[in-house]
Amino acid sequence: MSDGFLLTKTDFLCGLSCPQLLWFARREPGVLPIPDEWENNGLHEGLEVGRMARHLYPGGVEIPWELLNFEKGLIMSQETVSRRRLSYEAGFIYNSAFARADILMPAPRGRWDLIEVKSTSSVKGDHFWDVAFQRYVMEGAGLKIRRCWLMHINRRYFRENELDMDQLFIREDITTEVSKYLPKIPGRIKEMMKNLKAGNRPYPDVTKAGCSPRHCEAASNCWSFLPKRHVFLLYRDSGRRKAYELVKNGVYHLKEIPEDFRLTDCQAIQVECEKTGKPHVHKDEIRKFIEKLHYPLYFLDFETFATAIPRLSNSEPFENIPFQYSLHVVEKPGGKEIHHSYLSDGIKDPRPEILARLRKQLGKSGSIIAYNKSYEQERILQCSERFPQYWKWAKNLMPRFVDLLEPFQSFHIYHPAQNGSASLKSTLPALTGKGYDKMEIKDGAQASRAFMMLAFTDLSQPQKDRIRNRLEAYCCLDTGGMIEMLRQLKTLIR
Repeated sequence: MSDGFLLTKTDFLCGLSCPQLLWFARREPGVLPIPDEWENNGLHEGLEVGRMARHLYPGGVEIPWELLNFEKGLIMSQETVSRRRLSYEAGFIYNSAFARADILMPAPRGRWDLIEVKSTSSVKGDHFWDVAFQRYVMEGAGLKIRRCWLMHINRRYFRENELDMDQLFIREDITTEVSKYLPKIPGRIKEMMKNLKAGNRPYPDVTKAGCSPRHCEAASNCWSFLPKRHVFLLYRDSGRRKAYELVKNGVYHLKEIPEDFRLTDCQAIQVECEKTGKPHVHKDEIRKFIEKLHYPLYFLDFETFATAIPRLSNSEPFENIPFQYSLHVVEKPGGKEIHHSYLSDGIKDPRPEILARLRKQLGKSGSIIAYNKSYEQERILQCSERFPQYWKWAKNLMPRFVDLLEPFQSFHIYHPAQNGSASLKSTLPALTGKGYDKMEIKDGAQASRAFMMLAFTDLSQPQKDRIRNRLEAYCCLDTGGMIEMLRQLKTLIR
């Protein structure tokens, strides 16, 4: 690595969370997983939030780095400073570090206000590191920073018709907090640069709190010593404290956990299943659950999107807006399945049509089965709050909901293949053999990002059709899979 290597703000924040991850990102990027085709939508929204914030600071000079070479961008940044002009994305270098300011605003007596824009609903701890890094670089480059501000989304803003930028954003003065972090920046930069320039990557400290193979992008390298059935799969291990303790004591495999090690009842069932290789089935409790069901049965699942900037009138930031549902109906025991579905065209508000359709399709009686029913209930209630003509119907619907998660969450049934998880993505393949591995959309987060690409980007008709087909297949598997799971539960208690 050359001596001219620059540490960006993204690098710095990555290095704070994990030195190994920074190493892989800059030295061996091929080790890290390739983002799915929908992954960049989150980045795009962050950029859009930044652009919208500029409406509150109009007339600035934008430094378009993506259209210029690096040196030209630096020259333009210096020109805006020398001319005391408001700027967007001005960039500076100091001590092998490079940072750009979302908004840099002239202040009295030759000073500047640094304004960072985030698509979050509040100020978070890592934001102080973020802005302190920028301030360190910019002051090192010769700027005098008067105040540091963080602009974020106003969670209480409600969009009625047109967006109100003054209400959408909140600006908080974080100068005092940033000043506390500022002295720590040079040492952290020096340490990161030393690691990056070294011949070998940092050795991972896998016993450090917050480090886990279940959420590690470099798990195949940092956690290669773990067996496939490792202790970090323990069900509801708060803070993974038990897993860390076991690893420190040389216990890596679930089935090697000592009998006298303290476990919850559910964890004890999990470990016993791991040792025997057989599922745990509490037939009486499963029978009680099945007896609660009343035909017709309605298997319901929503897919939603949530954005920092409310896209629709009559909505608020980060509101989960349903754009799709799948509904399988079974009229009587052994009856044929009837499938209903809806997928928004991305043009108009989908909520009124969803409510109108469901009011007809859910009938007057019968159990409505969902996996983690509170989510589906909340979506119906929240939509009916926005469109009050459906409120009475929605309230009357709530007692009919039954949660298929219940027997799995209570460990009345547990299969080793669940890997310590009671989520549908784990229980469906464990119980039925059907899963999401071969699906092009594998989870709700991907579905949400795919819909936002469909609805809010310029695509050709074949591209739109391709995404719609993938979304339909994914959502249909959720409800069709629940039917298969119920059949398997009935088989188990015979």
